[in-house]
Amino acid sequence: MRVLILPMVLILQLILPLSACAQRKVLQRWQHKNTLFVELGGLGPYYSLNLDHLINRRKIYGKFNKRKKVMYSYRLGFSVLPTLVSVPLGLSLITAPNSRHHAEFSVGVAPLVKNPFNIFGERQNMDKIVLAGVGAGYRYQVPRQGLFLSVGIKPVLQFNPSAGGGLKIEKGLFYSGYLGLGFTL
Repeated sequence: MRVLILPMVLILQLILPLSACAQRKVLQRWQHKNTLFVELGGLGPYYSLNLDHLINRRKIYGKFNKRKKVMYSYRLGFSVLPTLVSVPLGLSLITAPNSRHHAEFSVGVAPLVKNPFNIFGERQNMDKIVLAGVGAGYRYQVPRQGLFLSVGIKPVLQFNPSAGGGLKIEKGLFYSGYLGLGFTL
């Protein structure tokens, strides 16, 4: 049952912004804002399937936003392995909105659950871990439908939320590279 909930949340995350945009005219350059991509590395254990959504700053700032220098995006992902389930979440600042080539600065968290399918097992207990990271990288994304590519590096901290009621840092700081490949819808 849990395995089916994560894909349904991702599908709803994709459909809801599209239905909200259907009621108004979109006369801006970035008409295609949703991107589905697979990321290798990053905050997922080995891979994660993600949805990235560009946030429209123009409706926030109105007429004061004549020259946009940056864009923002949020992402929601999931990764399911036999011994791990992960839900990476993140926010990104993307430079050069009038170009195909962008510098990307991101912050993200990923709750991980080890042994999620052995809930009633006597020898294996579920273990919860939270990964938090800040990243810098390169993003190739066009304003219309097309190829999406991102590559970069993230320093990551691993927290154990079940250690004595607080967040305990485990294993110190480690670095994780990432490669994302997908399609802008």
